[in-house]
Amino acid sequence: VGGQAPAGGQTPAGGQTPAGRPARALDVACGTGLSTRALAELGLAAVGLDPVPAMVARARADTGLPGAVAVAEALPVATGSVDLVTVASGVHWFDQDRFAAEAARVLRPGGTLLLYEHAGPDLPAEPAFRDWLQGTYLRRYPAPPRGPMAVAFDGGGLFGPPETDRWPDEVPFDLAGFTAYLLTQSNLLGAPEGPVRDWLRAELAPFFPAVRPVTFTASYRRLRRV
Repeated sequence: VGGQAPAGGQTPAGGQTPAGRPARALDVACGTGLSTRALAELGLAAVGLDPVPAMVARARADTGLPGAVAVAEALPVATGSVDLVTVASGVHWFDQDRFAAEAARVLRPGGTLLLYEHAGPDLPAEPAFRDWLQGTYLRRYPAPPRGPMAVAFDGGGLFGPPETDRWPDEVPFDLAGFTAYLLTQSNLLGAPEGPVRDWLRAELAPFFPAVRPVTFTASYRRLRRV
């Protein structure tokens, strides 16, 4: 994001529009507001949206930034009023055709839709870890149905050609930290946390004798409103 966009009327460096006002950013599916705060730190006038009232309340309390309860398919802002729409690790839960139409509606001509995410924890040097994820963990706790991930979002013909990239991103975890990370995943929602935590710690202990880097696939897809 960087508060910077290429030529063609998009937001210039420093988060300012050509008219001199801060660029307006809408952070969809903002969760607890970490991504919204990052936008604000870039000098953007950022507003977070999430369908869960408790998430919006937490985001407001933690960041001091404005937020509203709303779904991605019905954005509560005026047509052509936003310079940037972002989604962090959430677009696969949306009705993507309806979201594309809403993002195109609220963005000004030349505005940017930016989708980005982390996916697929892996220990590349240990194939047994990938076997455990697919053959044990996800068999026991399957992921709910979801749509295409960010890099496959097509924009419904409402945006120009996308810019996409992927790269490996290493994050250090110990046993407790990686267990806590898995407990945030959607396939464990509603599962009894105590027994699941104990099971995960026992299963993961051979892979995390100490802190070690876990490799995720980071990616983004940027589209411009035509």
